[in-house]
Amino acid sequence: TTHAAELLALEAEVLALVDAAKAYEHIDRTLQLSNKREGRPRVLNSRALLVGLHMASINGKYFIQEVPVILNGLSALTKRNLGIYGHTITWRQVQYLISRIDVSLRPRITNTSLDDAVRYADFDAIFSAIATSGCHEAAKDSLSVAIDGSDIATWARIQWEHRNIDGYETPVKKITDVDAGVRPSKNEDNKKPFFGYELTLATAVADLDGPAVPKAAKAARFRP
Repeated sequence: TTHAAELLALEAEVLALVDAAKAYEHIDRTLQLSNKREGRPRVLNSRALLVGLHMASINGKYFIQEVPVILNGLSALTKRNLGIYGHTITWRQVQYLISRIDVSLRPRITNTSLDDAVRYADFDAIFSAIATSGCHEAAKDSLSVAIDGSDIATWARIQWEHRNIDGYETPVKKITDVDAGVRPSKNEDNKKPFFGYELTLATAVADLDGPAVPKAAKAARFRP
């Protein structure tokens, strides 16, 4: 049917973007370096995970809980391509793989004795590859970029708990997203208070007196 053909075309398009970005290669390399233990191969691989996440962003459901449903609903052709044909992907498998990625990246990111470029090297390689996937080929002809940043609010919230400290009921701040950055109401830039992350993007622009180029992301950075 027409609907089935459209779904196959969408799956092929997402798969092509994931394969072009090759972010899963960075992820797999990081996982291999951080996990020396030999074990049986896992059903869910990072390539399939990225396809599921990309599909979730397209259908407007950005929750990772959607990933098992999406992967289990893929066509047999795409499942074979991803190496998950004949298996039922579970929420536990998704959680496990994401936890492994987090565990492999976190020690370096949280090591404040290192320079930022070193701390975030692996994370930046993965994130920038994902963020710039699908960049128009003609955009690579330009050596000039425009850089802009945007605040991305976390879905988590700052909560307060009352605890007994030295016999007194004391409000204690509890942040459900431990990685998010906090900008207080009083800050040097006189900006609004904020709780979340900053996305910085380098976009291709035409060189001086050069030909027009498509506006496409050439590099991206994500920070608390």
